[in-house]
Amino acid sequence: TDFETRHSTWFLFRIRAAETSLALTIQVPNLNNVSKLLQDGHKPVISRGGGEWQPLPNSIEWGSIPSEDVDSRAQGCVQLSWTMNLTAGDNVAVAFSYPYSFYRLQQFLDCIDERKEQLESDGVAYHRSRLCLSADGLRVDMVKIAQGDSVELESPDAFAGRSVVLVSARVHPGETPSSFVCEAMIDFILGKSQIAEELRRRHIFVFIPMLNPDGVFRGHYRTDGCGVDLNRTYTTCGPAQPTVVALKELGQTIHKLGRLHMYLDLHAHATRRGMFVFGNQPTTVDARVDGILFPYLLSTVVPEFELAGCEWAIRNMIRKTTKRSMADCSRVALFNATGGTCPLVYTVESNYSRGFRVVEQLNPGHWGRLGRGLGEALYLFDHFDSPSLWLRKNFSTAV
Repeated sequence: TDFETRHSTWFLFRIRAAETSLALTIQVPNLNNVSKLLQDGHKPVISRGGGEWQPLPNSIEWGSIPSEDVDSRAQGCVQLSWTMNLTAGDNVAVAFSYPYSFYRLQQFLDCIDERKEQLESDGVAYHRSRLCLSADGLRVDMVKIAQGDSVELESPDAFAGRSVVLVSARVHPGETPSSFVCEAMIDFILGKSQIAEELRRRHIFVFIPMLNPDGVFRGHYRTDGCGVDLNRTYTTCGPAQPTVVALKELGQTIHKLGRLHMYLDLHAHATRRGMFVFGNQPTTVDARVDGILFPYLLSTVVPEFELAGCEWAIRNMIRKTTKRSMADCSRVALFNATGGTCPLVYTVESNYSRGFRVVEQLNPGHWGRLGRGLGEALYLFDHFDSPSLWLRKNFSTAV
C-alpha cells in the first residue's frame, strides 16, 4: 500500500479446526528483525475457546527467510514456524504478545464510569473526557483522577496548588505491555489504600491510555494509519497527527501553569531485557539527582525493574533511529519544552518476554506490578528526605 512500512512484527489471528483432529504447521513470515527477543525465548501467546492467554506450549523454529524468497521489503526479516495439535471444534487465537485492544480499553473505562458514584462517595474525583479524535475518527480518551470533587476536574484550573502527573501509552500500537501497565496504574490510583489517597491529595493524575487508536485498531506494530511513527513527530506534528498535537499542547499547557511534576510515556521493548526507563540530562545536579532517585525507588518496589538497565545519556536524547532523531519523541520534546527544568520525564519500558530476575515469560501480572509500582515509587519520592545526601552515599559518580 502507499503507507506500507517495514514495521511488521505484530500479528493476531484465529484458527477454527474442522470436524477432525489434525497437526497444523503454521509459518509467520516477514517479521522485522526481533531475533534478540526470540533468542531470549519469546513465544507467541494463544487462547483456546476464548480462555486465558498463555505462552505457546509448543517449541518454535525461527530464522532468516530463505534468500530465494526475499524481496527488497523483506531484507533483514525473520520468520516463525511451529506445529500445533488441534482437536475437532477447536477455536484458537494466536498473537505475537498478550493483546490489548481498543475495545478492551473502552470496556475498562466504561466499568470505571459505572463506579463513579461509589468513587465520589469515597472522595475520589474522577473525570473521563475526549482529548481529541484520531485521524481515523476514533476516540482518544483522557482520564483525570484526584481527591475531591469530580466537577472541579472539569476545569483547567482544577485543584490549584496541586502538581500534575501526566501518563500516556500505546503511541506504538503493538506495544501491548504498556496498556497493562497503564490499566494497573489507573486501578491503583483509584484504589482505597492510604498511599493512593495521599497521592490523589498531592497530585492530579492525567492519563491518555491509548494515544494511537488507529494503529491499534488496524493491527499495526509501530505506526498510525498512514505508516507514520507518531513518537518521532513531536517537533514536526501537524493536522495529520491530531493525537500528538493534542498531547503536546496538553503537556505544554500544564508546564506553563507551573504544575507539571512528572510525565511517563509507557512502552515495550523488543531488544533490551527487563523493565527500565530512559531519562534525560537536566542542567543542574539537584535535578539529575531527582531524575535518578525515582527509578531507584521503583527498583525497590518492583522486583522485575532493573536500575542498571536505565539510561540518562545525552545520546538517547539526540541519536537517530531510522530517519528521525530521538529529539522528536515525546520524552525529549516535552523535557526540552520545559527548558530542561522537569527531571521526572521518562520513557518507561518493559521487554515483551524476558527479564534478568524472572524465569517465566513476562505476562500481564508482571506488567500490572510495574503499573502499581509507579504509584508506590512516586509516593516514596514525595516523602524522600535529602536526595543529594542519598546520591553521594550510594552513587558517588552518578552525576
